Amino acid sequence: MLKRASPNSVTRYVNVIRAVVNHTIDERGLSVSNPFHKLQIKGAGNTAGDRLGLKTVSSERRLPISDRLVEALQEHRENKLEEAPIFDRYGRDKGNTAASATMMKRFRKVISDPKKALHSLRHRKKDDLRNTSCPEEISKVILGHSNKEVAARYGAGFKIDVLRDWMDKSNLENGL
Repeated sequence: MLKRASPNSVTRYVNVIRAVVNHTIDERGLSVSNPFHKLQIKGAGNTAGDRLGLKTVSSERRLPISDRLVEALQEHRENKLEEAPIFDRYGRDKGNTAASATMMKRFRKVISDPKKALHSLRHRKKDDLRNTSCPEEISKVILGHSNKEVAARYGAGFKIDVLRDWMDKSNLENGL
């Protein structure tokens, strides 16, 4: 069952079974204890953030990066398989959380305003894209915002080159 259900889901199922067994023990007047009384499920009780990764299948994004960044990352790709993570320390379970924490530590060295965080970068990029007259649909894709329309789920989406062109345009016009 654990392979098909999360630990918290298993706990809910066990609680139902526990209640049925308790009811049966009471109804029959049995002098036995419930075998599920102190049963604990490994991994249950964690917060949603502990159980869920930052990305889900439906929120996986294709993000165009500049040629300059691709070039800068090449030295980190040397002697690695194509599917290997660029930075080993973040290409692991919960590595995304560690990467965010590391980036925030560096940001806090130069940005003291507590209202400005990693998410602020998305807000700034939204403004940059808007200021370059980037179409809203492309902006949504770049920023990873979902479109609630059913039709939006059809097709593969914008070509990566189209997304990259808008990113480059917004970078150039905003001095980045």
